[in-house]
Amino acid sequence: MTLPRLKRQIAPPRRISKFFSLSPELRRMVYQEVFGDVVAYFAIRRHGRAVPLILRVADLEEGEQFCYSEAIDCLYSTSTFKFRSPSSLFYFPITILPQRWNNVRTIQLNCRLASWGLYDGRATWDALWPRVAKMQALKHLHVFFKSMPTELGTSDDRYTRDEEQVFRPMLLATGIQDFVVMVWWPESPWFKSANESGIVPFRVVRNLRGRSAVNNEGDIQG
Repeated sequence: MTLPRLKRQIAPPRRISKFFSLSPELRRMVYQEVFGDVVAYFAIRRHGRAVPLILRVADLEEGEQFCYSEAIDCLYSTSTFKFRSPSSLFYFPITILPQRWNNVRTIQLNCRLASWGLYDGRATWDALWPRVAKMQALKHLHVFFKSMPTELGTSDDRYTRDEEQVFRPMLLATGIQDFVVMVWWPESPWFKSANESGIVPFRVVRNLRGRSAVNNEGDIQG
């Protein structure tokens, strides 16, 4: 496997270290080993501004610039990106270059759900999924629905009734190899029908132990 061609190449450092004397293929294997277990967390500050985790190439030393230019695509393609809310994922693409967004392969998303709807709002939720559907390299998407702390007394039947308006926008995200959604409420008649007809592109894990159990869940297994 060869390194991707970059539109703007940075010259190798004048003082070549032993690492840079390795072939591009071997250096890529090193980058994959280093970034394979990286987990990046993203949140939204007030006023809807995303928190970008971006290094400016100009701030790096000469050898670091060359290493950065080679490794950055590998970082985005092998890391797990965890988002604390749909808004965080919605604004994330504006903080990075388009080619970085299209290299992302693994995402975990937390969603707060209340009896009155999604905490981030229906408009953001509906606008998010067309963006996700266009992600060219996305292979793993795990979505955790968690309840608001003030909603622990609300009947689960309410969430079952609203399942269609929550899940329907997600139907756009087809072709994702590992698309899993975790919820705590029972299956709705709408979902049963949609799933049997084959239009649901994700697998739903229903933790019927209750919302407290789902709120305390870690990563989805399996």
